Amino acid sequence: MDRRRILTALGAGLAGASCTRARPVLVGAKDGSEPRLLGEIISQLIERRVKGGVARHLDMGRTATLHQAMMMGEIEVYPEYTGTAHSVILDAAPASDAAIVFERVKLDYHTQFRMEWLAPLGFNASFVVVVSADDQRFQDVATISALAGLKGRARLAVTPSFT
Repeated sequence: MDRRRILTALGAGLAGASCTRARPVLVGAKDGSEPRLLGEIISQLIERRVKGGVARHLDMGRTATLHQAMMMGEIEVYPEYTGTAHSVILDAAPASDAAIVFERVKLDYHTQFRMEWLAPLGFNASFVVVVSADDQRFQDVATISALAGLKGRARLAVTPSFT
């Protein structure tokens, strides 16, 4: 069974239909609490609806690592951020319309990699910057680009995925 049919079968299984597989579904997840939790939720949903079980491969690394694992058949499904796939894997220019980005990613993954993107999970994982309301340096800062004027006077701490 190729990846496309597997992911379609998984989509049907998650929608309520039951299917049987001779071997476990290989579920992956990136490093971090949120991807690990999503990978576990996906695993448990599949276990309830697909006979044959799940083999979990959580905390596998970053997007490029999991994409390569999908290409090699080492995993069959994993949660991914649409914007991350758009920029990291497809090397596409930034876009602000989430629906357009999703459709581009869905089409390009199908065409280039024979992978199917299922419907979005229904939440937004956008990054925001939090600043101290008491710090006068941030009084007129409303955008990330406005922080450029504070160069050398403020420190920014971010996760690797933000950069």
